[in-house]
Amino acid sequence: MAAIWRNVNSFRSAGLAALTALGLAVSGALADDGSGGMPAFMMTWDADGDAIGADHYDPNDHATQETQYGTFVVDGVSYTGWRYIGQIVNAAWTLEWDCIVNEDPFVVANIQVTNNLTVTQSFSNYMNLPVVPVGPASFMNGSVSAALSNTAFPFSPDAILSSNGDAIYQAFIDPSLPPPGGPPASEAVATLWPHPTSFTTPTASNNNDSFAPILGPAVLAEIALRLQFSLSGLDSVSVTGIFQVEAVPGPAGLSVLALFGALTAGRRRRR
Repeated sequence: MAAIWRNVNSFRSAGLAALTALGLAVSGALADDGSGGMPAFMMTWDADGDAIGADHYDPNDHATQETQYGTFVVDGVSYTGWRYIGQIVNAAWTLEWDCIVNEDPFVVANIQVTNNLTVTQSFSNYMNLPVVPVGPASFMNGSVSAALSNTAFPFSPDAILSSNGDAIYQAFIDPSLPPPGGPPASEAVATLWPHPTSFTTPTASNNNDSFAPILGPAVLAEIALRLQFSLSGLDSVSVTGIFQVEAVPGPAGLSVLALFGALTAGRRRRR
């Protein structure tokens, strides 16, 4: 199934443009060109409306289309990496995903969730990707968007998508790898749509938010993205999350960090 991609910005701010103009442009790590085979991309999926615990699995095991390497366009932005398309169906819910990942590193993840029960359920999809190290520091970009559908209309109340105690979008750098069925142990380095956040049809057809760029730590081994939310009964939602990390080059990276910090501090003093 092709993903329902929503509005996603290219995440370039005037501050980053200024750094580039000064010759301190951001540089990425050594890109994955596909020659090394599929990365060890994993998902941990959980829903509270069934009797099944959280499931930690390789999304390629549930593929509905062959996983392939290539360049794919998401809302006008090209991403080169491995594309995973798959589906899992349960009596209580249906999960479909369309993800593009690269060890460079980034995760572009679209999940479509249908609540097959008449009551609200909470869902969580945690995606972790081993990556090429990035350092000595990083610039982090990210976004989230959602399209909510009332599948039983006009026979049911409005569809509701809401946070379930934590941010709907959470990005991680080098979290402790979760055991099967377990959550990441570390704190998120970036969040969007913090708790409490709620969207309701018919006005929730296309909501989005983003951050870019913000300074982050070096990446030693892994990035991860978690999308979690509650969804009203007999309704569906398509949620797209993007998390991308780029290196601050060294030794110029120290100059970038100092300049970026000075600019930020100056803006704070003027406010």
